Amino acid sequence: MSSSIISDIRNALKKMKSDKDTDRVVNDLISNHLLHYTCQFFEKDQTAGMKPFASGVLAILGDSYYILTASHVTDYLHDDQQLYLRIQKGYVSVVGDLRDTDIEESGGIDLAYIRLDEKIVPDLLKAYQFLPVSKFRRHLKLLDAAQYCIIGFPVKNQKKVGGKLLTGASVYVVQPSHIKVYKHYGFNEESSIIMEFKGKGTDLKTGEIKKIKSDFYGLSGCGLWLIILQHDGKTYTSDFRLIGIMTEFRKDKFFCLIGNRIEIILQDIKENGLINYNEKKLTSI
Repeated sequence: MSSSIISDIRNALKKMKSDKDTDRVVNDLISNHLLHYTCQFFEKDQTAGMKPFASGVLAILGDSYYILTASHVTDYLHDDQQLYLRIQKGYVSVVGDLRDTDIEESGGIDLAYIRLDEKIVPDLLKAYQFLPVSKFRRHLKLLDAAQYCIIGFPVKNQKKVGGKLLTGASVYVVQPSHIKVYKHYGFNEESSIIMEFKGKGTDLKTGEIKKIKSDFYGLSGCGLWLIILQHDGKTYTSDFRLIGIMTEFRKDKFFCLIGNRIEIILQDIKENGLINYNEKKLTSI
């Protein structure tokens, strides 16, 4: 799995002493953890075969396995269509109990979750990891720094080699938008999170400043992560929490990526008696 890692992280981590060390820690966090919780949905075309479609986050909550994503992604399933995930031996059809919001009636909430059928879980466990509730966080007060990471699968990241479809994830380290952006686009801070997007960023692997292509189709349903970096005087350590699901982007007056807060999904799963968790722990690191 390849990743195009774009970031303004150096500017945001001014208190850190070593750019090289922080880049390494962030890269390790993304490659060894966050990418393994992120999945790509595919749709089947009768002539072209499998085509990239959207993104999701895999989670284990209570005794069940889930895919968390956007409701406009799962709208596809309401039309008696199928979505697929790639596994080691090919693809598996996503089967399970779906619950999603009606965007026209939800007041801007665009969230869905699929409680996966137990029959497909063993195959998925060979290819992915599932996020426990301890790695979720209700994050009400956003930090004024680029300590947030968006990971998903833009449709543009694809090519065919020897007849085989290859796709890759893109990773963006971003910072929160100003309150005026919420007001301009009519989003509620209680349910939405908006991240500022810039036209250029630093590639964490090479240090090179690159222009970022603004084709985000396919990112819908991916995760918004809080990156937690610490330094004990000798070494850097990292941790992470899932704080949102990305749903859309805007790029007229303010260029930004928009998502919904993750606790909305957790609360619905809890109200349906499928999970129980400590509210206080959900707000702590």
